[in-house]
Parts: sequence; structure tokens; C-alpha cells
Amino acid sequence: MIIKTKKETYVNKHICYLPIAIYEQFELQPTTMYNIVFGQTMERAYIHPTHADTFIISDSLFPFFQLDDYELHIWKKENSICVGPVVGVFLNTAYIADFSTDYVEPFVYNHAVASEQARCLSYFFSIFDIDWDAKMIHGYVYVNGQFERRWVPFPHVMYDRGASFQSEQKSLVQHIRTTMRNNANIKFINELDYLGKWELYERLRDVPTVRHHLPETMKYKSFEDVLTMINQHNYVFVKSFYGSRAREVMSIMKRENVFEVMFIKNDNLMVEQMNVEQLKQHVESFTKHKPFLIQQGILLMTFQQRPFDIRILMLKNKEGRWEVIYDLINLAEEHSSITTVRDNRQYDFKAIYSSLCETYPVPSIAHLHTFAKHVCEAIEKKFGHFAEIGLDVGIDKSGHIWLIEANSKPEKYPGPGLPLYVKQPSRSFMATIDYATYITMPHTQQWSATLKQRNGHHITIPKHMHAQLTNPERAHVQIGAFSFTGQCKTNDFTDIIELPAHVFEQFDGLLDIETNVKIKENTIYLGPVVAMFISNGQIRKLKRQLPKFRQVEYTHANKKAKTILYFFSVHDVNFIHQKIYGTFFNEQDATWKQRSFPLPDILYDRGGGVLQKQMVQSDYIRQQLQTINGIKKINPQHYFDKWETHKKLQKIVDMQPYLPKAMRYKGIETVQHMFDLSDTLYLKDCHGSNGRGVVRVVKQDEQHFIYSYVKERQLYETNIVGWKELHEAIVAFFQHKKIIVQQAIDVITWNDRNIDLRATVQRTPTGQLDITSYPVRVGGHRSPITSSQTGSEIYRFEYFFKTYFHYTDEQIETWKQTIDQFLLTCYRSIERVYGTFGEIGIDFAIDKQGKLWFIECNAKPGFDCMYKSYDRETIERTFFNPLAYAKHLAGF
Repeated sequence: MIIKTKKETYVNKHICYLPIAIYEQFELQPTTMYNIVFGQTMERAYIHPTHADTFIISDSLFPFFQLDDYELHIWKKENSICVGPVVGVFLNTAYIADFSTDYVEPFVYNHAVASEQARCLSYFFSIFDIDWDAKMIHGYVYVNGQFERRWVPFPHVMYDRGASFQSEQKSLVQHIRTTMRNNANIKFINELDYLGKWELYERLRDVPTVRHHLPETMKYKSFEDVLTMINQHNYVFVKSFYGSRAREVMSIMKRENVFEVMFIKNDNLMVEQMNVEQLKQHVESFTKHKPFLIQQGILLMTFQQRPFDIRILMLKNKEGRWEVIYDLINLAEEHSSITTVRDNRQYDFKAIYSSLCETYPVPSIAHLHTFAKHVCEAIEKKFGHFAEIGLDVGIDKSGHIWLIEANSKPEKYPGPGLPLYVKQPSRSFMATIDYATYITMPHTQQWSATLKQRNGHHITIPKHMHAQLTNPERAHVQIGAFSFTGQCKTNDFTDIIELPAHVFEQFDGLLDIETNVKIKENTIYLGPVVAMFISNGQIRKLKRQLPKFRQVEYTHANKKAKTILYFFSVHDVNFIHQKIYGTFFNEQDATWKQRSFPLPDILYDRGGGVLQKQMVQSDYIRQQLQTINGIKKINPQHYFDKWETHKKLQKIVDMQPYLPKAMRYKGIETVQHMFDLSDTLYLKDCHGSNGRGVVRVVKQDEQHFIYSYVKERQLYETNIVGWKELHEAIVAFFQHKKIIVQQAIDVITWNDRNIDLRATVQRTPTGQLDITSYPVRVGGHRSPITSSQTGSEIYRFEYFFKTYFHYTDEQIETWKQTIDQFLLTCYRSIERVYGTFGEIGIDFAIDKQGKLWFIECNAKPGFDCMYKSYDRETIERTFFNPLAYAKHLAGF
């Protein structure tokens, strides 16, 4: 719904007025006080109905904000009345300086016009425009055809377009980005502010749909690397990790005994012939002081005898799905190999497609667009959420598609054939506003219904759902990976969908299931289907009606989430018939049953098939499910290798202060070296969990050690003499397993018992981060570990520190704020190296100096500690979040 806002001086401070039609639709009460929410600012007021067509607000509410002249969306969320969405566009200070002149950048103008048409409040700001104490921004707003500077609230959505800041401004820029990201209520168009060329290659090269489209790439370390790549490919590019617009790009082509080198200097194309010594001097000078990479050169198709690549603008739309906005040709100058546009030689790829087909085997435009969507989906899996990506794509003369670069802040134009300033906003700007609205406002047109069987071949659905179909004679039904088409008629129910018998003959587990319904473009989506991969032992217990608390809680949470949820093991998958024999809780007779279900929309991998004899089979199942188009995962992987995780996190500056020293065990020399840092070490199986595969070694002197571990809840402790005996003990305990040696942390203790904490961090129904709990674990006396599986005592954080450490409420709140920031840093750092997770368990500790330490992370947290120590509301939220996030991933 759209509403005009107006402030009036005569209105009582505690009363607002809404048009009567909206008032009644929201089912408001005059005696109830509501939250009035504008961006991230909230006031409290009663709401009364009015026959006026505006939302009338007292001039005393939001005293610093001018609310006249806005026409915005209004929605109700629980006890809050919200207006917006409010989008803050973060820019370089040079763009802000333009507002004091007559010049307005095309991007700024086109975004503003699109916002106005979409009834969204966008404002533009930079690093000096934020009042952190008042939580306000002095931004530029487009009203009545001109830009005005106004105080505005912190936004619902931050659209980070800031780039090329001066070096002295960068620390402040980073502070602003970090602070805004740490505000869980502020959403971002893109989760990262840049995509480095090397990181992009390194993370995408193991993605099946993308890896064959990546030119071979290596880090530049010395000139010998350049010669190696030239000898392999004859034609290479040397590029800065983070350069743009052909700055810091050089092409090298080997021609007999000379090298043809092209680069841009002072905005001019330079072409030089060099011998190997000249090339070496030039490359070493060119790459000085910055990280560079070397990339295989591609002999691109040509148009008008000039090579070209394609800049594909990819944006998410109002349904949160990737959309190809345009594909423009970047045409190189004559005799140039560098295609970045510098003189407006741009063409629409569709316009030249037919002429290209006369010369080359050109892939279809549909194929090109499908590839572009696969790339964007892969980037999201590896880097986090994005809604705007520019792809530089090349097509070689044989018709093979190559991904050259991806840009998180692509240059945006209205589109092919359109002027730079348009009165009617184009898709390149409207799509971003639509997406901002999508992630801010509650979604609509979704229902739930129970699936029933009917005789005959057609489908029946309630009338209000049927009205959403565009062609009921050929309606499409999608349930997980299964789909069919049939005639759809209305029925007289409000919450029952009747499907033909053949559906239940194939998938008998669907009968009488209550699930979510979404209708889009003549397709009835039912689900999402969520398949939880667990061990065969747990499946056997379910069949014997002996569930663990986890399965009970997931089933309870699913009453609210209404997904099609089933559990399965390595023995339950039938890829030939495209089904899984899932185990689920049947509400009708309150028993666990096994029935056949479609392959899922969402794989929730809880570590099925971890036994050595099952690993080949479980890996095959994971690989096969990954190749099925459309199946998404709660987490990108189901385990962490402790050593690999340590190495990756050590490269992230924000994580370095929190990581204890560690080395991979390669022999007793590793332990000797680590003892130079600490007299107490931990040796851990890199793939171990639940405290298994952990040994503590305490050095008493050069030849005497105390060696301890826990097995089946029993502490084993022995004295060892000599390095040889220590090595033999390590080999006997770990066998051939991969081991990490970690410096011990001098953790806080209680009654001489070690204390650490196990946090659960999850994504919410909207994909935001939720720190659900971090219970305290108190280990046994002299025990080297605190795992809940080894008999440690578990306490709720607040209770423990108030009761045993006598912290005040203020001290506890201060600690919680510090820990929350630490956990968000850990989570986002893990996602930087592995991709987006739906949940992570994070073990951490506090040392005796009050310093926080990261111990390890878990991709399938067991929730045992939380379950033993936290309240019912936290337990329900913890088990509901993954199912609700599954709905978010699947578009429900």
C-alpha cells in the first residue's frame, strides 16, 4: 500500500492518523500504542482513523526529519507501522560535492528518479554526513524535481556504491561499512564491497558449472611466472588484483623473438615491441608495490575487425531472483587487445548477434544468460549475498564462453539506445529499488494448504489461489525437483489442494502433508522440500520410535515453518527414480514412518554417512544432489578441516588477533617448535568432533611431559619421558590422521576447571544473522576438554557469570556486546573463505586477561549445550531458524 506522509503542528504528540481503509485493513485499535518506524528510527504513538488520504504525524514525532512530500509504502509488522523502504546510497565525497553545483551524475539522477517512481525514499551520503550519536544522516533527497539536503534516519537498506576513496579516507570508510554491517537491522544490496580478481578465480575454480569457463590464472610472484604462462599460452594478461577500467592491465603476445605489449598510459593505448630483458624490466616496474595476477589470454571473437567482450549487468528483482538487464559490447580500439570502454564504442550484443553468427559458432543468447545466472549463484555461494554484479564475459572464436572478471559495483547505464538521463526509469535502476523493497517489506501471496488425493487427472485449489493463475488449463506444479502439468480447477475449501493419484503413487509421503503454497507465473509451488541428511543409525532409531531431541525439535518447529521435511541416510536415495525414502513424523497417528518423497529444494546436511565405509557413498550423494539444478544447501559444506580453516582465517586481518598459534603436525619437531611458544599444547584430529581426537601435552621440563585425553567420558593421564616416547604416543593415538598442534589458551577457570563457550549463530527467515546463544561449558577436573559429550557442566551465559563470577547486569551487557561483535566477525570471516552459511557453531574462550580467542567452528552444531541450559523460546528459535532460512533460500 502507498501513503503520503504529512506532519502537522496541531496533532497531539502521541496520536497519528491513518486513512480509514488502511486502518481497518491493519485491524488497528485506538487504545493500543504502536511503534511508528521510519528507517531505523522508531517513535511510539496511538493511531486513529481519518477520512483524509494522508498519514498525519505530529510535528513533535521524528522532530529532526522532514516528512512532508514523501509518498511511500506502508506496512504493518507485528505491533509496528512502518513506512519506507529507506535506502541509503553511500558515495565517494566527490559525488556529494557535485550537489553544490549544477551537475548531477547520471547514476545519481537515474537512481533518484527510479526511487521516486517506486515510492521508495533514497538518499545519498558520504563519510562526513553521519551523526552516529543521533543515528541520523545528513543526506541528499530528490523531492519535487530537485535535490535537497535533509536529515534522514539510518536506512533499511544500504546501497554501497562508494569507490576510489583517497588513502587517508579509507580507514573511516572501513569503519562506516563495518558499523553498518554490524547493525543486524540494516540490509545490504551486496554483502561485500569488492570482488578481487584472484579471490574470484580461487573460489570459483571448483564450481562445476563455472570452472571450465575460467581462464588459467596464477599469482604473480616473479617474472619467471610470466614466462611460464607465456610458454603455455603464448598470450597472457597481467592484471592488478583490484584494478578497474583497464588501469593496471597489460597484455603480452609472443611473436617469434619479440613480445608485443599493450597497456594504457595517461589514458592512451601504448603498443610496444620488447625483447625478454626489456619485458622483464617493464613487468617488474608495472607490478611494483601491488599484488598482480597473470591470466591466460583469450583470442576473442571480433566485430568490425576488433575484439570485444560482453559486460552483462545482473541484478536481483522484486522476487529476489537474478535477472539479466542488458549485455553490452565492450569493443577494443583498432589493433588493441584491451576491451574496456574509453570512447563510448558500445553495442547491444543482441543487435550484432545475427551478424556474428555468419562468421562464428556463437552460443545462443539464452545459453549466455543461463551461464551468467550460474556465475552469480556461484559467487553468492562462495562470497555471500549479492544483488548486483557486472560480469565481463568473453567468447572465443570457437564459441566457448569465458568469465574474465566480476564487479560488485558495475557501471550502470539506462540501457542500449537510451540517453544517459532518462525521465522514465529503466530496468537497470528500477530492479535495484524493487529488490530493496523486496528485502525490506513482508512478502505476500503465500498460503498454506494440506495435500489430498483426488480421482481424475486434474488439480483443484481454493478459489483465492486459483485467481492468481494466468492459464488454469495448463497449470504447472512444482514440489522439490518433481514437477508436472495439468488442468487446474477450483474447489470449495480454503486450505486444501487436491492432486491426481499418480503424484501420491510416486511419492506417498506427500499425502496429508500441510505445506506452503506460492503461485508465480502460472506455477503452483509447494514446499519447500527440505531433506535432512543424517546417519543411518539415527534413521534406525527413528523407525524404532526412539528419536533424539533434535529430530523432535525440528518436527515441532516445522509445525510453524510448514516445509515438507524428511530425514534420510546413505541407504535411502534412489537417483534412478528421482526419489528419497525419507523418514518423517506422521501427525495423524503420532509415529515416525518412512515414505517416498521428491528430491529436495533444500539439502540440510547434518553429516550423514560419516562412517569410513559410507564416505564414498555419502560423497556421491552430495555430488549428485549438487548437480541437480535448483537444489540449494543450508551450508556450503558439512565439516571444517581445523588446519585448513586456521590457514584461511589467518589471512584475514580482522581474525588474526583471535587465533592461537598453530601448526600442522609433521613430526615431533613440530611439537618441539611449538613448545618454544607455550608449555601447554593441544593436538587435535583435524576432522574430529565432540572432544574425540584431542590430546593435551604439558611440558614439565625438556624430557618430561604430562599427556592426557578423554575417552568415553573417562580421563586418561600419563607421564611420558623423552621425545621418542612422546612421538610414539602421538602416533598410537592418532594413527594416520591429520593433526593440528595448537597453542593452549590460558582460559578463565572455576574451581580449577577450564571454561569455554559454544556459540550458535544462524541466519534468520530473512537471511540476517542471529546469535541465538553462547552457553558456558565447565570441564571436568584436570580434563583437557569441555565438550558436552564428555560430561562437562553447562550453564546459560548470564546465569553463570552473575552467579559464580558475581558480574553486575551492566558488566554482563558489556561483555555480551563485545562477544556479539566478535562472533559476527568470526562468522563473516568464515563465510569469506567458504561461502554463505545458514548456521555455524563457534567454540571460543576468554583468557585470564579478558581477551577473546577463536577455538574452532562446526558446520553442523549439535545444540546440546544450548538445549541443556537455555529457555524454551531460545530452543524453539534455534530449531526454527534453519527451516525458515530454507524457505528464504527457496523463495517461499
